Amino acid sequence: MKTFHLGKKSRKKQPTNFYQYKIESEIAALQRSYGQLNRKMEEMHLENIQSDELLLKYLRRGG
Repeated sequence: MKTFHLGKKSRKKQPTNFYQYKIESEIAALQRSYGQLNRKMEEMHLENIQSDELLLKYLRRGG
């Protein structure tokens, strides 16, 4: 009578898949954070441009 060891094969593959999934989810989270930071930096840059323009207008009027 033969015994099947299907469980052992899947256990060996499971950690690899688990770590691969974990790494991929971390990469996705980092990409989301990077995108959010880029948007915030762009907003701050635009705000700085607007405040610089207001300051220039004020200084041109004779402050």
